Amino acid sequence: QSPYQKVIQYLDNIGATHLCRWIPKKWEKVGHVIVLRYVAELHEFEKEVGNAFIKVFPDVDVVVVDGHGVQGELRQPTSRVVMQREGGPCSGTTEVLHIENGVKYKWDVLQIMFSSGNTKERIRFRREVKAKDEIVVDMFAGLGYFS
Repeated sequence: QSPYQKVIQYLDNIGATHLCRWIPKKWEKVGHVIVLRYVAELHEFEKEVGNAFIKVFPDVDVVVVDGHGVQGELRQPTSRVVMQREGGPCSGTTEVLHIENGVKYKWDVLQIMFSSGNTKERIRFRREVKAKDEIVVDMFAGLGYFS
């Protein structure tokens, strides 16, 4: 069973079948956080949907909804927390650590967006940049993953 199917099954089991048709088939899971795309039809049920993801993913402590991408001249994300696991080890924080190809990425998902689809670029970056034990800042980071 896919993670999507597990979420649907959970909602069916709690009598929330009416929500299933609106559940996004794709989302970003980064560390202990899942970022869902905003769906207007789910707006008033975001806590129930967030809870379904918390129940299905034992390693997820926070569920975030990406409101409407980015806004303003500074292109700031419109994400917000909709559910947190009670007593989870990372509950209450949206700062994540993601390790990929030996590179550690650390950021707050409410402040900066991350695109899992940029894998080839990050592999190229790892291959070309020889910065052992140094901090590298990408001044142009934060391209939207749902655009």
